[in-house]
Amino acid sequence: MIKCAANAFLVTKISFINEIANSAYEATDGSDVLVVLAEWNEFRDLDFSEIKDRMRQALLVDAKNIYDPATIVGARFAYKGIGRSV
Repeated sequence: MIKCAANAFLVTKISFINEIANSAYEATDGSDVLVVLAEWNEFRDLDFSEIKDRMRQALLVDAKNIYDPATIVGARFAYKGIGRSV
């Protein structure tokens, strides 16, 4: 379950790639929110259709603003870019 209040999020599952997941896709399994905190190339060309199918909720928080908001919203995700409005 995810609860949102203003810009605060309470998330019940957190996955860290390379700690408990073998890939970016596996890290999203059953997640409520995807928070991108790095500008690594492996995150730039993700298949958001596959990610949406793996997640319970389709919410992406882009802390590095590496994604085009229109593309993410077009993939039917709720999008929040840190320091950016949609």
